[in-house]
Amino acid sequence: MKFLPFLLLLILPAMAQAQSLRMRTNAPVEEAKAVSPWEGNLRYGISSDYADDRTPRGYMNSLTGSVTYNATENWHVGVEAGARAEVVGGQVDKDSEQSATETLNTSISAEVGYDGKIGRTTVYSLFAHGEPLMDEASRLEGYKSITGAGAALKLSFFSQIYSLTNMVDLSQLANEYRDNLAGEPNPDIFVTYKLGNSVRLSETWRASYTFGLKATKYTDGFWGYSYNNSFAVSKAFGNLAVAFAYENGGFTDNGDVNLWYIDDYRRIAHFMVSYKF
Repeated sequence: MKFLPFLLLLILPAMAQAQSLRMRTNAPVEEAKAVSPWEGNLRYGISSDYADDRTPRGYMNSLTGSVTYNATENWHVGVEAGARAEVVGGQVDKDSEQSATETLNTSISAEVGYDGKIGRTTVYSLFAHGEPLMDEASRLEGYKSITGAGAALKLSFFSQIYSLTNMVDLSQLANEYRDNLAGEPNPDIFVTYKLGNSVRLSETWRASYTFGLKATKYTDGFWGYSYNNSFAVSKAFGNLAVAFAYENGGFTDNGDVNLWYIDDYRRIAHFMVSYKF
């Protein structure tokens, strides 16, 4: 019997460990937290065209909100609404004959899309979109809505440090009139191509360059061309992100495009703040 205390010292810890194991085994398993299919984004932006030599300088302010529902792993549908107005000298730019609807431009659009993968480094997207045109300028010119569809292909390299995106979109502008107020043919069909290059500088910093080309068919059958270059740097703070962008470009009626050409038509600097929830 003198060995009994030693046996108890060996057996009791083992029994306690077994009992603890049974308690953990029989305890209800906590279910993984469900991921919401809803996503939202709120974005504020301010921009100014440095090709405009007016004094004081005008600043375009915009506020945009969007909601996206991810129906499945691949399909999503989203709605975006926003408003913008130009401020000059601290006040909303407004002529004496302009109404409030002409100075505060509102917009709303919807999109449905499908995203898929090819291998581990290639992502493709198919999408369709629509936007009724409600602003005063569109109403006066007879612009009703824009509808379109497109596709994008994104390729990633070097462990997703660098990505290359090709996007093409075909859209149509529904016109009430063949000509605008100036007696010129209204735009009819738009074909837009964008080539995007993005580099991840760190976990939170990213730089990008995008070249865009747009071909526009008018109601009289004439085709015109426009293009732009856009440079951007962004920084993420969790769900909050800030970005600075600069773009330039102009119209080339003869179809010639120069990748690095900077003219006096458009030199716009943007600053944007967005929050994802």
